[in-house]
Amino acid sequence: MTQDRRRTAPHRLIGLAATAIFAVFAGNIILAKISAEMGLSMPRLPARTEFALLLAATGLGVLFLIKEERRKG
Repeated sequence: MTQDRRRTAPHRLIGLAATAIFAVFAGNIILAKISAEMGLSMPRLPARTEFALLLAATGLGVLFLIKEERRKG
């Protein structure tokens, strides 16, 4: 019997969510660096929010990779 090895919709959503959350985290850091270099005062996310974003992106990324390894068998 052949196993279906396609990615399921929840699997793809986990990967996309991890990527999107990490992009928000990285974008915040890049904007902060640009504003510091230019001497501007731009709003930033609080440190707790940055930590929560990084934690969520890492957790979802690990979950995605575990599911990917199981899928590949």
